[in-house]
Amino acid sequence: MKTNEIIRELMEKDGVKFNKLAAKLGLKPNALASRMKRGNFSTNVLNQMLDVFGYKIVLVPEEVELEDGWYEVEDSHDNEEERQASDDE
Repeated sequence: MKTNEIIRELMEKDGVKFNKLAAKLGLKPNALASRMKRGNFSTNVLNQMLDVFGYKIVLVPEEVELEDGWYEVEDSHDNEEERQASDDE
């Protein structure tokens, strides 16, 4: 799941409105909208966003099975490479 998809899912699950999330992060709504659209967050910004929902970043070995309520962030670079490869075919 992409980072911005995870944030949107957590917002929906917790009933947090976009403007409220922006305020909690000290951002203007349009600045948050721009970051969400790009979906590319620094570790610090992602950690601040996740903290609003009671989540944190944890590193685990790849073979660990995800439990219910856990999220795995897709590597956006892998997806971009896959798209470029399919476009070249």
